[in-house]
Amino acid sequence: MKFELTSKDADAIVEQDSSQNHDYKFSCLVKTEWVEYCMSKLERMLKDERQHVKLVVSGTGDHMYVDCIPENGGKLPALVHVRSKYRIPLHRTIACGDSGSKPARGADTVHITVVGSRTNSTATLVR
Repeated sequence: MKFELTSKDADAIVEQDSSQNHDYKFSCLVKTEWVEYCMSKLERMLKDERQHVKLVVSGTGDHMYVDCIPENGGKLPALVHVRSKYRIPLHRTIACGDSGSKPARGADTVHITVVGSRTNSTATLVR
């Protein structure tokens, strides 16, 4: 998928460099006040192109990250896959995070530790 920016978008959305973008992930940095606009635009583009991807928003402050990843991708599915493939029991598995990407949604499949620099929304999820 080619994500093309208009002049209106260019001030609000910055495509990440090649170290952050590859065949399995597209990432951009978005001014916080433009996140909803960016998400709706991406959702429309993805639907029009029949792309099956997941949009993940994370970060705090003036800018937030918006990532497009495979529908079944992400940290939690990766952890579940590794646990299953290598027969690692739950009590020997832990996930650490600080962003708003909501790793705690999988608390029944991995143990979660939220680090001190975490966002308030992440801390609320694990209480």
